Amino acid sequence: MDVQNSRRTPCWPLLLLFFASSSPALAATLAGFTFDSPSGEFVTEAATLDAAIDLAAWTDEQSKVTGFSGNPGRALATSRFQDGNRLILTLLSFSADLRLEQLLFDVRASASGPQDLLIEINDLAQASLNVTTSFISHSVDLTLLPDSTLSIAFRGLNATSNAGTLRLDNVVIVGQVVPVPLPGMGLATALSLASLGVWRRRPRPFAPAV
Repeated sequence: MDVQNSRRTPCWPLLLLFFASSSPALAATLAGFTFDSPSGEFVTEAATLDAAIDLAAWTDEQSKVTGFSGNPGRALATSRFQDGNRLILTLLSFSADLRLEQLLFDVRASASGPQDLLIEINDLAQASLNVTTSFISHSVDLTLLPDSTLSIAFRGLNATSNAGTLRLDNVVIVGQVVPVPLPGMGLATALSLASLGVWRRRPRPFAPAV
């Protein structure tokens, strides 16, 4: 009678690929702003920017963005808060979803500037805090569904003069980048695992008994 032996070959490389692709992303700095160039000049470009972010741009609704003394170096500043002005940071993501976790920043106002600050995410109120005439560091927890475009607005309230300013410095956005899977990648992996199983039988060539 012919007898064939079999050996079991694990498909561990495929399993490692499956679990690696399904593991959660780690929190990291998505964007960071010090508003200082290497030579000490005022800039609005990000000092740190994740590769998954295509755009990180600062604007305001009165076209008054400028640079003031920061904490240290330079700071982003604007005025005209009696007219409802806001400082707005837009993050445009590509090839990934962004999940925000935390917003860190230093803020101060001039004597006639905003006394309160409202943080809005995609035009929805997220947090509010008091503003003083000295730089104070703040941390805001952010809970946000994944979105391809994120808008973070700093709305100054209760300014006593349109000439009063608000300054932001050391703005850091912490969160996760969740890669967009390739079309059919999850299905292909599942089908491969189902067809191979955890173990695969591979017949040995028949060796006649001596």
